[in-house]
Amino acid sequence: MLNTSVSSIQNGVTSGFGDVQTALCGGFAGVTASVNNAQSGITQQMYSNQIAELERSFAAQTANTAGLSNISSQLSQCCCDNRLATCQTQNLVASDGALTRQAIQEQTQAILDKMCQQEIDAYKRENDNLRSMVNMQNLAASQAAQTAAIIADNTSQTQYIVNRVAPYPIPSYTVPNPLGTV
Repeated sequence: MLNTSVSSIQNGVTSGFGDVQTALCGGFAGVTASVNNAQSGITQQMYSNQIAELERSFAAQTANTAGLSNISSQLSQCCCDNRLATCQTQNLVASDGALTRQAIQEQTQAILDKMCQQEIDAYKRENDNLRSMVNMQNLAASQAAQTAAIIADNTSQTQYIVNRVAPYPIPSYTVPNPLGTV
């Protein structure tokens, strides 16, 4: 009965920790997904804005180029050089922004992974401590039962030896004390 009770307590504790771990990891996964979705949305909006700006810039530059096609080749070359520098700068800004976002995502994920691992380690330690306590209780109960069995057996053997070595008379009926004292 004691083993059944301990086993049911142990199963309850183990199930409780498993449920907590599952809920905890599920919660962290939800937070991570929300952060990733938000970052993805921001990134997509920034890319859309940059593309629209590049398209407006390109359209304006194309119109200016068509309007100024009769300007000398030196001015045309200067304009092309400026446009190339602008595109290179925009490209640098976009790639730096992407690298920054990626670094932020990686660091956030590393922090979340570390927190989840710390929680899991704490639950493992607590679970190991509880298992150790249950094992010690089982050992103590087993030891007490063995000790009781040994004492009972020793008492039985001692009584047998006493009865065999020095038998004493056993009255056939109880006689009251003639002095009236107990």
